[in-house]
Amino acid sequence: MATPTIPSGLRDILPRETSEIRYIEERIAQVFQSFGYGEVIVPTFEYYSTLSVETGELLSKEMFKFFDQDGSMVALRPEMTTSVARLAVQRMTDQPLPLRLFYRGNAFRHEPPQGGQAREFRQAGIELIGDSGPDADAEMVVVMIESLRAVGLSSFQVSVGQSEFLRGIIENIEDERTRLSVRAALLNRDLVGLNSILSKEGFAEAAALEQLSSLRGGDCIAQASQLVQNTMSLAAVENLSAIVDRVATMGYSDVVTPDLGIIRNLDYYTGAVFEGYSEGIGFPISGGGRYDRLTSEFGWSQPATGFQHGVERLHYALALENPEMRTDLPPLVRVIDETNDKSVVDFCSQLRRNGYRVALDAVAEGSDTSLSTCAHISVRVTHTSVSIVESNGNEDFVADLSVALAELGQRLPVLVGSGKE
Repeated sequence: MATPTIPSGLRDILPRETSEIRYIEERIAQVFQSFGYGEVIVPTFEYYSTLSVETGELLSKEMFKFFDQDGSMVALRPEMTTSVARLAVQRMTDQPLPLRLFYRGNAFRHEPPQGGQAREFRQAGIELIGDSGPDADAEMVVVMIESLRAVGLSSFQVSVGQSEFLRGIIENIEDERTRLSVRAALLNRDLVGLNSILSKEGFAEAAALEQLSSLRGGDCIAQASQLVQNTMSLAAVENLSAIVDRVATMGYSDVVTPDLGIIRNLDYYTGAVFEGYSEGIGFPISGGGRYDRLTSEFGWSQPATGFQHGVERLHYALALENPEMRTDLPPLVRVIDETNDKSVVDFCSQLRRNGYRVALDAVAEGSDTSLSTCAHISVRVTHTSVSIVESNGNEDFVADLSVALAELGQRLPVLVGSGKE
C-alpha cells in the first residue's frame, strides 16, 4: 500500500506547535474580550453567493467551490469577515449598536503556498459594526497592538493608511483608459507598471502616485494634503490624521506609522486600512480596515471596521524572535510502572488533580525502557524501588510514592510556563 499523503498546501500540525498556536489564540482572545468583544462561531462553508459578496474577482477565483446534495453551489470560507457580517445581519439587528464581535478559525484559499500561509490557515480577528467614526478605527489599531504584545511579540510596527486617498485620485482621472490602467496597476500592486503609465500619461494628481512609496511616516499627512485637490482624498487625509492623533493620545504612537502607500483591496475597503509587520518578515502578519458597504449587501446598511491576525504568520514571527516559545501546557510527568498496582494509578490521578499532565506507561518487569522522553520529569516504579528521573538523566531514589508526590511538588513549579514540553 502506498504511503498516504495530503494535498499540496495543507499540513499536519504536531503537538508542540499545536500547543503554541493554541497559546497564541487564547492570548489574543483574552485581549479581544478585555475590549468588550464577544466570540462568534460561523460555518466553515456557506453559499458561494454569500461569500463572494464584495470579495473581488481574485478572491472569488481562489475559493474552494463545490455543489452540495441539493445542487446549490457552496464554498469554503476564504476569510471570516463576510461570514461575521452575514451573521450580524441575519441574527443581531435587534442588538444595541455598535456590535463588537470576534472570531478564530480556519479559512481556505486555492493559492500558491507562501511563507507563513498555506491553502488552509487560521485567522483570529474582530469586527466593530455600527460605528463610522475615527475612534472606532483607532480602536482597531489599539487592539491589534495589545494583542501582538499579549502573545509576546516584541518587535513590530503597525501601519495605518486610508484607501479613499487612492480612490479619490483614481476617480479624478478624466481619461477612462488611463483611469482603468492606473486602477488595475494599483489593485495588482504593480508599481513598475504604475510608473510606466505615469511616465506616459499626464493628469492633475499624478505627482501623488509618483510619490506614493514615500508617503509614509510623520510628515506624510502634511505632504499628501499638498499633493491632491479632490474632496475625497483630502477628506481621507483628514480622517487619517484624526485616527493617528487618537492613537497617539492613548499612548501608542511609538509603534504606529501613518502610511498612505498601503494598497489593500480597493473594491472592498472604504476608509482606514491597517497592516501589522514584524521584523524580518516581508509580508503583513495582521491586516484589515473599514468596509462600510458590506452589510448593505445583505440588506442592513451599517458602517463597519475590523482586522485579523494571520495566526500561522504570527507564530512564525514569534518563532524568529524566540525559538523556545512558551505555551499554556502544565508540566508533563511520565510514570513508568512495572508493578501494575492500583497505588500507581491513584498516584497518577492525584498528580492530575494537582494540575500536571501524566502519561502512564505500564511495562514488563525488568524492561530496558528509555527514560529519554519529552516529559519534564519521569517516575519509575518497580516492586523494590521508586525513583525520580530528571530530563537530564539524573535519577534520585525515594522511599515511596507519597514521598515522590511531595518531591514533585517541590521540583515542578519552577518549570511551569518555561515553554518546555
